[in-house]
Amino acid sequence: MKKFLSIIILLCCSCLMSAQKVQPKLNLAQGKTYNQNMKIDAEIEQSFAGQNLKMRMMADMQLSYKVNGIENGTFNLEARYRKMTLSMTMPQGNLSFDSEKKDTQDVFSTTLGAIIDKPFTMKMTSAGKVTEVSGIEAVFNAAISQLSQVDDMQKEQIMGQLEQSYGKESISKNMESSFAIYPSKPVAKGDKWTVMTVMAAGTNAQIETVYELADITPEYYLLKGNAKVTPGTAKSNEENEMTNVTGTMVSDLKLNKKTGWVAASTVVQEIKAVVRTEGEELPVSMKNTLTLSDH
Repeated sequence: MKKFLSIIILLCCSCLMSAQKVQPKLNLAQGKTYNQNMKIDAEIEQSFAGQNLKMRMMADMQLSYKVNGIENGTFNLEARYRKMTLSMTMPQGNLSFDSEKKDTQDVFSTTLGAIIDKPFTMKMTSAGKVTEVSGIEAVFNAAISQLSQVDDMQKEQIMGQLEQSYGKESISKNMESSFAIYPSKPVAKGDKWTVMTVMAAGTNAQIETVYELADITPEYYLLKGNAKVTPGTAKSNEENEMTNVTGTMVSDLKLNKKTGWVAASTVVQEIKAVVRTEGEELPVSMKNTLTLSDH
């Protein structure tokens, strides 16, 4: 009888534990630095002049974020790029750039190298929403000003490439796609909630993600996400803009229970869209894998 009661008590405790509500959110500490290693592997197929052109792009960005202040649940972060690489495999040839490459003839790699370890500011709420990014344009301008071997037109082109890939809008949306994941109220294991975000990279496509608290371990919250991507309002008739964006995203995330920081995640996107370029509208499909780690 005593053994039977012990088993009942144990089962009751297990049920209570599984129903315990928690609220994952960012809980960063003043003066601490948090790291993020972001890798992107994109397979792109585009229709052009009756042909299907395939391209693969791989990018690696390592960043650090130091908490310089906390006010009303918003973290004032000093952000720095620590490493940046980019490679593209295309029918017309391959390209690769690396911030650690020491070759003055490689203008873009030299520019990336000049950006490394230069601070800019980001403000992010405990819910993972980016409210402000400032100072990144000054970092880009300082890097480009060192390029004595290129003319003003080339400098403008480089600035455009930097702003599109690493600038204020891009980093804001990339951070939100990685960190705007938290529930607005306490949840239990198995509970679900919905988060709306906007896709980065030349589009205003809307992402509606349903997250689930899949499990709780002694150190981590484990989340799963399933998202639907739908077209947003077109920005304008800008060149290199993606329109009619549709697709899906599947996410697996591991959050540090103490800080809420993303310790590891994998996001797989399957996207179809139309790219407007040089007066033409070209169908494109993409399969992107985004991985994050905190080291």
